[in-house]
Amino acid sequence: MRIRLKTVHGQYVRASDPEGAEKGSVNQSPKAGLWEEFDLEEVSIPQSPQPPGNGLRHDWRRSTGAFLFSEREHWFPDSKYFASPPEVQDKMLTWQRERGATHFLITTNVGRGKVPVGLWDGANRVKETRMGLERIIKADLAPAVMLTNQLYFKETLEGNLDKFITMLDRFVPQIEDLTSWVCPMWEIGDIFTVESDRRKITQTIRAVTKKPIGVHERSLEGPYRKEVIGLAPTISLLQFGFKTDVERAEEFVLANKRRLDRYGCETACFEHSIPSWGPWSSIRSTLEDANKFGKAMIKAGCIFDMNGLARR
Repeated sequence: MRIRLKTVHGQYVRASDPEGAEKGSVNQSPKAGLWEEFDLEEVSIPQSPQPPGNGLRHDWRRSTGAFLFSEREHWFPDSKYFASPPEVQDKMLTWQRERGATHFLITTNVGRGKVPVGLWDGANRVKETRMGLERIIKADLAPAVMLTNQLYFKETLEGNLDKFITMLDRFVPQIEDLTSWVCPMWEIGDIFTVESDRRKITQTIRAVTKKPIGVHERSLEGPYRKEVIGLAPTISLLQFGFKTDVERAEEFVLANKRRLDRYGCETACFEHSIPSWGPWSSIRSTLEDANKFGKAMIKAGCIFDMNGLARR
């Protein structure tokens, strides 16, 4: 194979690359400024190294993931990741990235759950937690962080709001630089129903980070108005239920947007589909079904989909 080269500033460049993006050398003296032909094997043009992954380059407004889908042995990776060895962490990350995810959902403080999890006390293991988040970023995924699950709040924090506020105030600023967005708790309405308590939680987080704050509620429920007003950017991470049909879900999206758009609170498609092997039944048990549902919700007005890998 013959290729054309000429010298630019003392180095050969490809004829197809006259600006010199690909430079190299050949095994004979160059004739400055003249195009010459060489056999490909005569030419040494170094390959550019692959840049290291930087998951934080991904826009939070286009978060994409499939957090409830994975290899069965690694199911619920968000609650197993930190307690898993590095080689297993890499498998979790690779599974998501190879299917098109931009974000990896992770819970940084994990108590016992309905399914097997890996207990993790991130608030008291900040160094290791940062290392785990950095590993996600280097895998070219952005950490989307659930700060606690309910059992961690009930057990480690003894179900005490003041202890929760103190933990958020101290912990979030130590990790927020390694996150795309954060959310205080899974299904927060199971624990907190007083509007002033909910606002105190989001205000505490907003005081220590400029990152978007998510609110995850129970099925077909959205954030309180005072929980998000004046604290943008915020995200309503909608849970639809695993048996809610598309038509009902679309109505929910539109109603949520009418109520919250004015406060700078984005509506996101977050939880809606799950594999059949767990304790929950679903009308959407495959990733293909989840993707179709996610696309419908994005068409209805959701800013992103974290359950079915749907994209805008």
